[in-house]
Amino acid sequence: MKHEENKLHKNLAHLVVLALIVVIVVLSFGRSSIETLSVTQTDTNIIKVSSDGEITVEPDKATSYVEITTLKTTANAAQEENAKLSDQVIAALKEKGIDESDIETNSFNLYPKQEWNRDTEKSELVGYEVTHSLKIETKNIDQVGDYLDTAIKAGANRVNRISFGLSDEKSKEVKSQALDLAAKNAKTKAQNLAKSLDINLVKITQVYESETNYYPIEKYPMMSASFAESKVMDSSVNLQPSDVEVSAQVTLVYEIA
Repeated sequence: MKHEENKLHKNLAHLVVLALIVVIVVLSFGRSSIETLSVTQTDTNIIKVSSDGEITVEPDKATSYVEITTLKTTANAAQEENAKLSDQVIAALKEKGIDESDIETNSFNLYPKQEWNRDTEKSELVGYEVTHSLKIETKNIDQVGDYLDTAIKAGANRVNRISFGLSDEKSKEVKSQALDLAAKNAKTKAQNLAKSLDINLVKITQVYESETNYYPIEKYPMMSASFAESKVMDSSVNLQPSDVEVSAQVTLVYEIA
């Protein structure tokens, strides 16, 4: 009797193990089936090409930066003198035909000026210095030199730099041309590749355009050594600007067959 009970228990154990194996197998196949069903084929054969477009054009706008610097024993005196000279410079430029809206303050600084005293071996306060930087814009490129001479004679001490670039209207026009050229170059490139690789271009599926930009031409004219007395610029400075380059990039994605 006892022998039969042991045999029965052993058979039941085998059945439990078998049942567990069946469950594991079923679950495994079930997960595999679910994963297989979730996979779909969505990839399409494509080719991606990028190309640049560059347009060279003469600048039609000049932006000049001139400084009026004054040094006095007190801060108030330095500011008053600077305001007087700045008004003179602005008035002289307006007389030359520059609109008041095209003249604005670029920066204004006031700080104590110190110099090293060799005798005392210490830095000593020599006064207060005020620097007023004016930004002057004009579309009269040929008259930039004349405008700067006027500013210097009226009280400006320094010409920081001159930037030759494009007006908003011309910039918009030229950027559009550069984009159009880039798109045409990309299309031609795609057609040449398709021919070389013996593939067919079906259709354009995506178009990407990069930011269209250009770099203004910067000039840093040197003042004459005696400009403080003569109030003239170095006549050897060439203020004629170079052409600016406007560039754009376009990327085309084609479906191929």
